[in-house]
Order: sequence, then C-alpha cells, then structure tokens
Amino acid sequence: MPEQIRLISFLGTTSYIPMRYSLDGRDLTTPRTFVQSAICELLRSEIAEVTILTTAEAAKKHWPSLIAELGRIGLGEAAIHQVRIPDGHSEDELWEIFGKVGESLDGCRGFVFDITHGFRSLPATGLFSLAFYLNVLDVRLERILYGAFEACVDADGHSPSVPEGQTIFKVVGSMSVEQRDAVVAPIFDLTPMQTVTRWAEAAAEWERTGRARGIVELALPATQLLRQQLRQDRPQALTDLPERLALLDDALTLVHHEQIAPRAKDVQQRLAEAAEQSSAAPRLAPFGRLVREMGASVEPLTHGEFPSVPGGAGYFRGQLAAAQWLSDHGRIVEAFSLLREVVTSVAVWVVDRAGMKSLPSPQGKPYLLGSTGFRTRSDRLLTSLTGAYRESTDTSAEEEPREHEALPADQAQGVQSLLLASPELGDRYAKAWIAVQDLRNKLNHCWTGDHSAKKLKKSTMGEVQRELQQSGLLVDQLIAEVEKLDPPASAREVPEASPQTTASRFVNLTNHPVESWSREQLDAARDLGLGEPEDLPGGMPLVPPLASGEDVLLLAEQIVAQVGRGVSGVALAGEPTLVVALSGLLQTVGVRCFAATTERRVTRQQTADGAVVKESEFRFVRWREYIDG
Repeated sequence: MPEQIRLISFLGTTSYIPMRYSLDGRDLTTPRTFVQSAICELLRSEIAEVTILTTAEAAKKHWPSLIAELGRIGLGEAAIHQVRIPDGHSEDELWEIFGKVGESLDGCRGFVFDITHGFRSLPATGLFSLAFYLNVLDVRLERILYGAFEACVDADGHSPSVPEGQTIFKVVGSMSVEQRDAVVAPIFDLTPMQTVTRWAEAAAEWERTGRARGIVELALPATQLLRQQLRQDRPQALTDLPERLALLDDALTLVHHEQIAPRAKDVQQRLAEAAEQSSAAPRLAPFGRLVREMGASVEPLTHGEFPSVPGGAGYFRGQLAAAQWLSDHGRIVEAFSLLREVVTSVAVWVVDRAGMKSLPSPQGKPYLLGSTGFRTRSDRLLTSLTGAYRESTDTSAEEEPREHEALPADQAQGVQSLLLASPELGDRYAKAWIAVQDLRNKLNHCWTGDHSAKKLKKSTMGEVQRELQQSGLLVDQLIAEVEKLDPPASAREVPEASPQTTASRFVNLTNHPVESWSREQLDAARDLGLGEPEDLPGGMPLVPPLASGEDVLLLAEQIVAQVGRGVSGVALAGEPTLVVALSGLLQTVGVRCFAATTERRVTRQQTADGAVVKESEFRFVRWREYIDG
C-alpha cells in the first residue's frame, strides 16, 4: 500500500457544476461538484487528509457542501483542514498567501497540489511559493493536478458544441443530468512542468559557476527512458549529451588539463544536433532550449593542441583559455591550479627544446620526458636559472633550488644557452612563476602556516581576483615568448608529412605486454614500419561485465585519448565489444589496427608411470590487419 499523503487545494467562490472527472485512465461513475472530492475519490488509497486554502467569502459559500461531499467518499471532518488566506487584492496580500502555502505544508511529508480553483493570480502565486518550499522544507511533491472542466468530452471524444457568445461552463450547466453524465473532464497531471523551475536553477548554476551537474541530473532520466524505448532509433546526439556533459564537468572539476578541451569539443559537436532532436521529446523542451544557448559558453574551452607530451604554444593557449573560463565562473582555486601547471609545462617545453629527454634523479634511474619527476625537476631548474625563487615572496621552501648544479655541465649549458638567446623568455617565466606560485600556494594549502597571517576581510576576495587576472596576463605574456620560438600551427607552414619528418608510434592495445612478445613477434612488428612497439601506459583496462554498450564506447574514447597523437598503428586484441569500438575510432582517423595470429603446437610426453602429458604452445605467425569497414 502506498504511503498516504495530503491533498492541498484552493477553494474559490464560483458556483461549481457537478462533473465526472478522469485521472490515470479511470473515470468517476458519480459526478462531483468539487474537484477536490473527485481527486480524493480517484486517489482514495493515497489521500489521507485534505488542506484547503480559502478566503472567508469562499468558505462561507462552499465549506459546508465541500465537507459533506468529502464525507460521502469516506473523509471525516478530522482529516479536513482549513487555512484562511486573504483575497489577494494587493502585493502584500500575495506575500501573505505565500506564507500560508508554507503553513499548509506543516507536518507533511508527501503531498498532491491542486490548482484547479485558484482564481486570478492564485495559481501563479501557489506555484511560485511551491518552488521555494520544495527547496527549503523536507517535503515531497507527488503531483500537481488541474481539473480541466473546459476540456470535457463525450464517449466518442467529442467536445460539447459552444455557440458564439457562450462559454463551456454555461453550456454544461444548462445540460440535463443525463447529458452531463455522458461527458467526462480530464484531470491534467502537471507534475513534469514543475521541473521547469529546477531547469531554471540548473541553467543559472551553469551560467554562474560553469557546473553542469544539475543539468545532467535533470536530463538523464528522460534520455535514459528514450534509450530504452527507441533503442537503435534513439536520437543519439540528444541521448548521449548528458553523459558527455558530465565528463566535461568532471574534467573541469578535477582540473584534468588534457581532457578539458577534448571533452568540450565532444559536447560542442553534439549541441546543434541535440537541440534539433529535442523537439521530438516534449519533456526535454527545457533541455533543448538550454543546449541552444550552451554553444557560446562551451566554445572557449575547445581551444588547444594536444601533443603526447603537453607543450607548445597551441597547447598553452588552450590551457590559458580554460583557466580564464574557470576564473570567469568564480572558480578561483581551480583556475590558479591550472595556471600553475601551464607555467610548469613551459619549463618542460624549454628543457625539451634544449635537447634534454631525461633528467637525473636521486634514485639513479633518470626521469624521462613526460614523467612527473621530469616536470618537477624542469620547474626547479628554470626557477633556479631565471632567479624566480630569489625574487619570490613565498618562503615556504627552506632553501633555493639549485637543480642546474646536479646536471652535467653540457646539459645545464644547453638550457642556459636557450635562455641567453631568448632573454625575454626567462624574464617572463620568472614573473609568471612568482605571480602564480605565491598565491597558488596560499589557496592550495588553505592559507596555513606563514600564509595564515593574511586575515580574511571583505576586501580579500577582490584582491585575490585581481591577482588572478594579473597572473593570467603574465602567463599570456610568457606564452607570447614561446610563440616567437614555436608559432601556432595557423601561423607557420606545415611541411608535407614524410617518414623522415613524422615520428611514428605502434601502440600495444592488448593484455600481453610488449616485454612478453617473442623475438619473432617483435621483429615482425618493427618490420611493419609503424614505429617501435610501446605499451599503453598502465596497460589495457578491463571491461566490467555489467557495462553497457555506451559504457564500452566511452571507455574506448578514453583509451584513444590516452594513446595520444603520432600513432600510425596499434596491436589490438581483447574483449570483443571494446575491440570493435576501438577499431572503429582508430581507423576513422587513419590508424592501422593489427591482430597477432598464432599457431597452436601440441607436444606429448610419456611419464615414467606410463601417463601421457600434453603441452600446448601458441607461437606467433604474422600480423593480420583489421578490415576497415
């Protein structure tokens, strides 16, 4: 038996006409004068009590009759409550009604809200009030109902004829009892419309903070239902968009630098098509309208180039644009974290440009380009060589880094020579590092330690925002110096690709690491001419048994993003649906996919006791290319 709930309704002064009503496919057999009685009868197993908001005039005219009619369907007077409201003849009275709506919800857990008999501004006042109380009180809205007397029809679905100059109410009122019993008025369920206010809140959250979680939570139930109902015929851009938007939201919240632009591009590519497809799903009308407006706000996040090792002016510009976007949406800590990593990436770029692909580590095994250790040492190296540390006001470090002193002289000289040849680069680096480092440390370390002396006052937020803007400007100037040495792709001639100028990579997308390959398999891979075989960092992920097809596609897209650029071929094997998804994505962008074919060889040996032991060995035969299609 469902939990019993409360009906909350308005009572007007109109002379009501008995009518048979219908709800959820059920028709009343007996006409009811008051729609409240009809609702209670149609939902009798659910409605335990009734609260009526009524003016003094309406109560005087209808209260005894309403009590009597509710009594005839089994509701005693103890279950019927009256809340007096003013007539609503002034704005102050409307605000008083707002308070009375809240009073009608006292002691209530779940409720049905009926707006049939609200007059003049009452329905709007009631619904606006409801939007507020649903976010403030611990109450649950089950339904919003409206008794559509004017939409009554006969058994054949025909509406009564209304002569010119008359109304449906006058026509039905003049009918005989038999004629009136032959028509039924629907009770409309307006509950889905209540989400409009929640959509408004979600849209405001996106506009103000750039957070999409509210939009995703509202859209997902409807898009998942469309997937179940339409399956292969579903509007794919529309039904996929909430999950893609959630991934962009996660990338921004986690400041996942290399995922922000790809996820933003993914969302942007679907927006226009999703907006068109939403017209076929009326309940997603707010979502459709919203996605029409989202393109401009997502666009700044779509910039940036993404080499396998983050670096270069195009990449830095994309990161700066994302940091500015976060700043514009009040996400100061995330913006500073991203700016700080841009500065570090510039240090990596400088060291790499000086010809250094590894840096020594205290453990003896060198830090390779692309590793966290290489980033840290590059940052400290540039900080030392440019004098940034000595100029910084941040005293959180105990001593000045002298990373260049731990390098072989020729390697340190390579970086120093580059900085001497581009003195503005070193100067801009030092200024950007100081500006970002000092305040980033305060924010990321929650103003603890030496930073705690900075008291919070009403001007603090404004000061931090100004420092963020200034830091962004200094990083922009640093990137401008990088552009002098590494112009963006649009500003330079791109040479025709050739085996001599284009690096090739052959990535292993199987569960068998390259180190486990036989010599024959490894040599055959090299003979393909697609680059030295390398493993996917971290190995191939497993496909969860309960994963859906959409989940597998998202996993495939993540793997492709992790593979990065410069890939000419892949070794591909594993879970069948993932292999199909990966081959489709990779072949579309010109990456060749290969499977290793093997031959099974069985040997038999007889043991001393006469038993025969069989041993199977799978030996590599050749690489077979997947058919593109």
